[in-house]
Amino acid sequence: MTSGQGLLLTIDDDPAIRYMVACIAREAGYECIEAGTPETIRKGIARNPDVIVLDMTMPDMDGNEVLWELVRRESKSAVIISSGFFDACIHAADLYARKSGLNYVGRLDKPYPPSALSELLSSVRLECRHGALPC
Repeated sequence: MTSGQGLLLTIDDDPAIRYMVACIAREAGYECIEAGTPETIRKGIARNPDVIVLDMTMPDMDGNEVLWELVRRESKSAVIISSGFFDACIHAADLYARKSGLNYVGRLDKPYPPSALSELLSSVRLECRHGALPC
């Protein structure tokens, strides 16, 4: 993240969730990209966002496919996993994100209060300033 605004990509099949995440992120000083289809997801990833808020359960391209793509591209984005489910698949995605070299910074269980995302974004910004994340 440079001294200017950071770039945040919100990936979710629900436009209302994307809108909420984008509003919170803009309030925190981020420029936002919203993506809900495989095409817009790939375009968003190609812009090398500083932060990605990723829904794991989507119909056309699930969160695991996105994580694999991020690993393939050796992404340096800070990754926040968001999901309304907690099952073995979501737990496996958490572990994969942690162990694959991605900059996994946290998980948000839906429905989450806006303050939970705000706190994670503040933490990411702080870690970037102190060099703990390659932003």
